[in-house]
Amino acid sequence: MRLLVEGLPIQLDPDRDVYRPDPSGVSAFSDETDILVGGEYRIEVKSSSYSFTSPEDWPFPWGAYLWSKPRWDEAKVKPHAYVLYSEPTGGLLAVNGNSCNEWIVRTSHDHHRDDWPTEKLCAPRHLIYPFEMMVAALKRKYR
Repeated sequence: MRLLVEGLPIQLDPDRDVYRPDPSGVSAFSDETDILVGGEYRIEVKSSSYSFTSPEDWPFPWGAYLWSKPRWDEAKVKPHAYVLYSEPTGGLLAVNGNSCNEWIVRTSHDHHRDDWPTEKLCAPRHLIYPFEMMVAALKRKYR
């Protein structure tokens, strides 16, 4: 809830289904969002069991998984940003949604969903930046 602490107007959907055992039917949830800032900036939060506190100690040399490609393709409103959250450290990082022309597609197996192979959009490591930079940019929009 750091965005709220920072004084930004946020909305959450408490009834949102955050776990789906089967990735089929992506169009049914492609426009759900984790956090909506000011009623217009869609922020997606990606939780990780890996430790990180800054872009320099991000644990993967290739970058960060952001979203499934089918979900991105189906979404009418693309996310403004992705927040990467480290469960062990509480670290927060961000990726700008406008950097999507630099993302790559990787196939991975979702171990939470019966090892289902999925095409995922990945932000190369150089696109990962401190969470505070995203907060500062959003605050400038609400001055």
